[in-house]
Amino acid sequence: MTHIAYADISIELFSKGDGSATSPYIIEKASQLMFMSFVVNSGTPGYDTAHYKLATDINLENELWNGIGTITNSFKGHFDGDNHTISNLRIENNTSETICIGLFGQIDNAFVKNITIKGSVSINKNSSVQDYCGGICGQAKNSLIYNCHNECEISVKGENNTMFSLEDMAYVGGICGYAVNSEIFFCHNSNTLSTESSTNGSTESTLIIGGICGHANNTKIKCCYNDKKITVKSSQSNNNPLYLNKATHYAGGICGYAEKMTEINSCYNAGSIQNNSTAASGNIMNPKLAGGICGYQNKSLIVNASFIKDAGCSSTQGGAEVDA
Repeated sequence: MTHIAYADISIELFSKGDGSATSPYIIEKASQLMFMSFVVNSGTPGYDTAHYKLATDINLENELWNGIGTITNSFKGHFDGDNHTISNLRIENNTSETICIGLFGQIDNAFVKNITIKGSVSINKNSSVQDYCGGICGQAKNSLIYNCHNECEISVKGENNTMFSLEDMAYVGGICGYAVNSEIFFCHNSNTLSTESSTNGSTESTLIIGGICGHANNTKIKCCYNDKKITVKSSQSNNNPLYLNKATHYAGGICGYAEKMTEINSCYNAGSIQNNSTAASGNIMNPKLAGGICGYQNKSLIVNASFIKDAGCSSTQGGAEVDA
């Protein structure tokens, strides 16, 4: 086998398949999954649009994971997990750049299905940038995510003790951070999700978090559920009326923010939703919204959705309350 250096370990070429729909590349080892990440992220022709299939469960052994697909080189192919599990996935990123992070980073015109992931995702922002973070993918464009399940704990912390800019945003979802013109079907989240920021000045950040999808734009979310706690927290230390806390925070059991013909259909939330954001005394706080199904809706549709009564919601709920 041919090996290429990757994060101080070796990666390995696929042993079977040619990447076509009838003969997908077969992934049998962690080293081959790493090779997939390497060739897609480096823009190697043909690999970004190829077909891939897992042949067994994969243990990533807590090696740092880079994700598959970047903002520059999206994954545009087909990935079938064949109902296997990728365990001990570990993402730790102290970022000063806009990133898309998850098992997949950015997918575009892609199809990802039949996979469960376990592990942890931790993002610590050290500058004012936009970050997209999800268990399955950070950002999905024109894509389908089907029968995927997140069991990774996800935590995103904003830039501390500084003045945020209007560009400081975090989109966090158990399955997908930000989805546009996409479909997310038969997926679920089963681990805690949280975002947090703390500043000593003018906070103009946006934190959006959802059990399935953080921000959904013209996207269909169907037959999905969340059963774990979701938390968003932001605090401001300066008591100065010249500093306006312009933070915008949305948290939802299924979706944090749904807009532009997004449809949430037949979904259920059993996890508690908490928005604990505060402004310094005398400063102005933008609305902080938490909903059993959706934190905020704008020209979107929610049908056949429900959430438990003690979800801890404060605003838009978009579904019927039911007993736990």
